[in-house]
Order: sequence, then structure tokens, then C-alpha cells
Amino acid sequence: RAVWRPRRASASEVPPPEALALMAKLKWSVVALMACGAARLVLSLTAGAFGSELMGLLNLLNCAFMGIFMLKDDPHMMKMYGFLSRTILQTCAAQGMGGLKCLYPFIACNVINLLFD
Repeated sequence: RAVWRPRRASASEVPPPEALALMAKLKWSVVALMACGAARLVLSLTAGAFGSELMGLLNLLNCAFMGIFMLKDDPHMMKMYGFLSRTILQTCAAQGMGGLKCLYPFIACNVINLLFD
């Protein structure tokens, strides 16, 4: 006998129309994260503190990559996603990582950066 189970929404589905405005805000927070990472890199190089800032910069880079993969369907992020999926993060793209599946890891890594950096 068949058992009825409610349909689970796939994490890779396109977000509902109500969430598109929030996704646009999230996109600008990812852009701000990349800008802050670039500024931190430049300032650490000019101050001669690159060695002590290296792990923080790698954490920011990791969060930026997750944000790009999360927003892979956004028209502005498609080019960055395409570049990353053909180069250094090719294995992640081949495994189907991206979309809303990256939302929780993105939030978790940013909370860790908030607490420890």
C-alpha cells in the first residue's frame, strides 16, 4: 500500500516571487562582502600585516564564493559563477552545488566570521 508523503521542495528550485526582493538584497550584501575583502587585502598589504590577516582573507573569500554559488541564477552573478565553475571551483559545480542549497552554509560561515573575526 502506498504511503502519502508531502512533497519536499528542492533546495535548488527558484525562489518564490515573494523572496526575489530579499534575494536582491542578499546579492548586494555579497557584493559588499567582496568589496570589503578587496579593501582588507589592500590595507593589509599596505600596512605590512598580510601574514596576520591571511586566514581572515581566506574566510572572506570562502564566503564570497559561497555567495556567488548561491546566486548563480542571478543575471549579474552568472558571469562570476561561470568563471569559477570553469576554473578553481570546477569540482563544486560538477557536483551540482549552488542555488539555495548554499544558503545555510553561507549563513553559518558568515556567523562564524562575525563571531571570530
